[in-house]
Amino acid sequence: DEILNVLRSSSSSSKSQTSSSSSTSNGNNKDANIPDTPFFTNEDKFKDVDKHKSSSSQSSTRSSSVIDSAPDWLRNEMNGQSTDDIEKSDDDILNEKESDLKEVEDSYMFRDPSIDWIRSDPIDFESDLKRNVYSNFEARWKRLLESSSSLSVAELNGLMDDGDTFLRLRVQNQPDSAHGAIFRLEGALVDISNMQMEIWTKVADKFGYRAPFTEDVARAQMVPSDEAVRRIFYWTQDMLESREIAFEYYDLQQQVFHDVMEKLSLQQKANNNDDQNGLNDHNDPVDENFIVVEGAHEWLTRLEEAEVPCCVVTSQFDDEKLDAILNITALAKHFPKDRRVSGSNGYDGDEQEFLGAALRIQRRPDHCAVFEATPEAARAAHDVEMRSISLMTLYPMYE
Repeated sequence: DEILNVLRSSSSSSKSQTSSSSSTSNGNNKDANIPDTPFFTNEDKFKDVDKHKSSSSQSSTRSSSVIDSAPDWLRNEMNGQSTDDIEKSDDDILNEKESDLKEVEDSYMFRDPSIDWIRSDPIDFESDLKRNVYSNFEARWKRLLESSSSLSVAELNGLMDDGDTFLRLRVQNQPDSAHGAIFRLEGALVDISNMQMEIWTKVADKFGYRAPFTEDVARAQMVPSDEAVRRIFYWTQDMLESREIAFEYYDLQQQVFHDVMEKLSLQQKANNNDDQNGLNDHNDPVDENFIVVEGAHEWLTRLEEAEVPCCVVTSQFDDEKLDAILNITALAKHFPKDRRVSGSNGYDGDEQEFLGAALRIQRRPDHCAVFEATPEAARAAHDVEMRSISLMTLYPMYE
């Protein structure tokens, strides 16, 4: 087009300089606007038109063949009809909804709904999905419970800040319920010094060490057994030997604990017989092995009245032994099974045990108070931003 414009301008200027006779002869041509130049003539014009017509007919033939072989949705769009205007069947709509739900499931860890459930209410399926599936908070909470990695204060704070809306509303009505209580089983709730004294005495006799003192045994129940051998009893400083002694301690603990359970079973049978005969004068032999700390039941009852969640922590016993001790001491009613941390959970150190307890009661670490009886546990509670309440059961006040 630019070349034609240049040629036309040059032709018009040349025409103004020519004679009238030459302009008259040129007026007899078919198209006076076309310049008479070697670059573009009338014959070339008609040739180009014929060539364009032939190429357009060929392209139309090819396009018609392409349209015939195209899918339905493409032909509809090429004909000016949108796919949204096509009437869809009920099966197609349900299939699309099912695929959308699967995408939501993959993104937010929702459960997979069945097609029958979708067909039952195809209109409000999205609102029903949001009401009936796990929330993001619950999914993250369960993942942390099942995870074997170490917990952190920042991770728990981030989880609790995005907690359940119902929990936040309840906290506004009852501010005390925003806090949680964590109890160490040994020393803070139950005194098991008598049973521990029997176990450690057998260990000392087997390896030829001096018999332990009562105060040392009371403190040994708050630390791992190999650490008690090195730091409390001072029997040896060799790591391998202390671990060997610790393995022997666990074997004897299993045996002694089994004997205590047998005594409990026999005593319960005797008590049932005495109750049937009207005799109630009997002494429970288990009380001398598991002595509840004075005031523990009353304090736990007051916390329940204030709706403050409580969790019990122990590293000396597994789940089975912890459940048995709580049942013997009648403390099980204060600690549901999902609010118990034992050696079976595999937490490493007091800090991780306290964070695991805060995770189970669904409270921020800085909203939890730890009831314990050792200076080491108090320091561990402060390290994870928890309050510490130390009881003078195993250590004097100045320690």
